[in-house]
Amino acid sequence: MSKNHTVAWAAADHDYWILFDVAKGSPIGTNKIKIANGTQTNPYIPSLPGYFMYAIYDFDPSGNPQGTPCKVANDDRDTGLNVKR
Repeated sequence: MSKNHTVAWAAADHDYWILFDVAKGSPIGTNKIKIANGTQTNPYIPSLPGYFMYAIYDFDPSGNPQGTPCKVANDDRDTGLNVKR
């Protein structure tokens, strides 16, 4: 945070949605982000320090919350987003 780093997501092959774990919160002010195929999100400036887990979906999770994500929030192969001060 003190170095003013930003975070962004890009999609090269499909539309994707990032969904932060509601219990852990989000460091960027929103819990859900859509990344359209062939685009990148605007850079987000994290506002909270801490460790934030998120899932990645290839469909809008608000329309089908029972669907299976591409990556679940607690997947140990991707450690989530770690924001340091």
